[in-house]
Amino acid sequence: MKQRRHLNPSSRKKTPVIAVASTLAVIAAGAFGGNEILKTQDVGSANIQVSTSTASLADAESIIVDDPAVATQGEGDEARTVKEFVRDEEFSVFGLTWEGDRDIVAFVRAERPDGTWSEWYEMDAEPGPDGVANGTEPIYVEKTKRVQVSTTNVDLVAHDAPAKAPAENAPAEQPAEAPAETAHAVDPSLPDSAPVDLSGFTPGTAPSVLGDRALPTNYGEIAPVADVEELDDQPAEAAPVTTAADLDAVFIEGGEGTADGAIAPAQYNTSGMPRVVSRASWGAGKSRTPYYSEPTKAITIHHTAGSNNYTAAQAPGIVRGIWSYHAHNLGWGDVGYNALVDKYGNIYEGRAGGLDRNPQGAHVGGFNAHTWGISMLGNYQTAAPTPASLNAMGEMIGWKAGTAGLDPTGKTWLTSDANFKGSKYSRGQGANFNVVNAHRDFHYNTCPGDNLYGQMGYIRNVAKAKADAVKSNRAYTPPASNPQQTTPTPPEGNTPAPSQPTPPRTGTVPNNDGTNTTINNLANTSSKVSFEGIMNGDPAAIATAVGTVGGAVLLFAAGNGMLPKQVTNVANVEIIPGITLASLRPYVGQLVNVVGSPEAKQKWSKFEPMLGQLDGVLQGVGGDEYGIFEKGIALLSSDGNQVIMPEKIADAWLKQGLDLGPLGKPVKSDAAANNGDIRVDFDRGSITYRVTTGNLDIDVK
Repeated sequence: MKQRRHLNPSSRKKTPVIAVASTLAVIAAGAFGGNEILKTQDVGSANIQVSTSTASLADAESIIVDDPAVATQGEGDEARTVKEFVRDEEFSVFGLTWEGDRDIVAFVRAERPDGTWSEWYEMDAEPGPDGVANGTEPIYVEKTKRVQVSTTNVDLVAHDAPAKAPAENAPAEQPAEAPAETAHAVDPSLPDSAPVDLSGFTPGTAPSVLGDRALPTNYGEIAPVADVEELDDQPAEAAPVTTAADLDAVFIEGGEGTADGAIAPAQYNTSGMPRVVSRASWGAGKSRTPYYSEPTKAITIHHTAGSNNYTAAQAPGIVRGIWSYHAHNLGWGDVGYNALVDKYGNIYEGRAGGLDRNPQGAHVGGFNAHTWGISMLGNYQTAAPTPASLNAMGEMIGWKAGTAGLDPTGKTWLTSDANFKGSKYSRGQGANFNVVNAHRDFHYNTCPGDNLYGQMGYIRNVAKAKADAVKSNRAYTPPASNPQQTTPTPPEGNTPAPSQPTPPRTGTVPNNDGTNTTINNLANTSSKVSFEGIMNGDPAAIATAVGTVGGAVLLFAAGNGMLPKQVTNVANVEIIPGITLASLRPYVGQLVNVVGSPEAKQKWSKFEPMLGQLDGVLQGVGGDEYGIFEKGIALLSSDGNQVIMPEKIADAWLKQGLDLGPLGKPVKSDAAANNGDIRVDFDRGSITYRVTTGNLDIDVK
């Protein structure tokens, strides 16, 4: 039977729980020079369970959704197939798990109380301590009973009935009765674990029929990324197909409030560790005996992704949900982070073993050893972190750096000890990283989000002030100024680089013919996807690229060894050196549809006097067509608009990723912008060719 305990003593509708802690440690204030251990709590802890349940993704109903946001699911302009769960009881944290090593990209959205849907939340894979991802990250979706799941590289409709199109304004169909699920087995390597009961929730809805309509699915759209060796001249065995039956959905409700009925707000102390919500207070269960990897050399910043719409009372429940998912569903034995911070500035103790020590976490695979992980609750790719959360994170990092003897503004050499997909470094490779760094510095992802990543310089400054106060055993003075947008320097070789708090918004790239391209990044924005991720086979980067013109070109070029190993970053814009229209022309027949019909030839022939011979046509998003010519590119959009890009402008657009770059899609061409200059306007800027000098100006707006 499913056990459900809520932790908000003030609510009459929920059962209060009194946390029974087997061991509570003393928080020492101000003792830094001696041998005193500054633990918040030992391994033995409060035994508080959360409500959790699992169901096969195959049990969910197949629903056709006409939503451009799920363009990664299938091809063409048809609506997409997603999986929909409707549950009897509310949950607020959702994840997907699987067995074995699989390349999966997933998204989830939740129904709100008013019947509208949230945005789609990307669910990055969570590589475990062994370098293998057996599940996505746990996503806070707010309280709901209904979610839809979209996946890439998964055959959602294998052995399934045709999908059902939801009736307009129709109420959600309730799930059919089904036998209760088997409780989740406790990891045998956790002799002191407090299991979380997983029984009770019924699986998804019964199948439904929608005539003979085909089900758009993405099976085969992205080949699994793996290194396959051929032996004895025999063809390599195809990677196994992932179907919905191979994935389990996890539904977690962590409740509200803390075990002791209060939240300890983070506040600035005159000395010592900032106030922390202990594991006993937020309700962690018993955890695996910690393994220590010391000394601590670096501190890595993360975000948890998902919704930012949570209250201070809900935040401890999110922490409990993450702990339950990491400890039991992924089998890590405990929460992966050493500490967590919510948007209100409350700090939560993470992995058991003592905040003053370095119990090795599971947060930055390949570099877990000697790093200490701290994560901010929320998605900071879409939202800006609050000053309270930034100051709390900076102070906590500073305290940890001070007790470990680290300089938060310094550098340190770190070496990867594992291989797995998504990492920028193979086993044995290393780099000189910032002591206070970010998840994306190690892996091809966006964590901790652009908005939090842009505050790394401020966090370091706060941490530096706190660390200096800790080391000298003097009072810490909080920063008087508000956080400012800053960007840290990336790791580079084994030579420390000077700090660069603000990236330049203007930069110049030399062209092969001796001319220059100047980039004016007025919006200080970046590309939609990591081009290095595409080059290195990162599933998330590939999924983002699929369906775009840039994706078609770059994936083809990467598969044929035409791309360099590294990109160039100019004014916060990724530039792919060496790739030009001329370099692609010999392969255009393999890349695009060769135009053969008289009607098609007639449609494109009007561009040939300006652009030369037509080599083929590439289908873009929404029915747009791009003609690849000898001396340029022409666009015929689905709304009848046409844009002409001569070779120089086409090359510049190609180098910054076509429609995947910060400029986006071309919308207008002007052959007489100024003194015969040629300009092409895009969704988010323009490229201008200066006829008198041959130089190019790219303005990102």
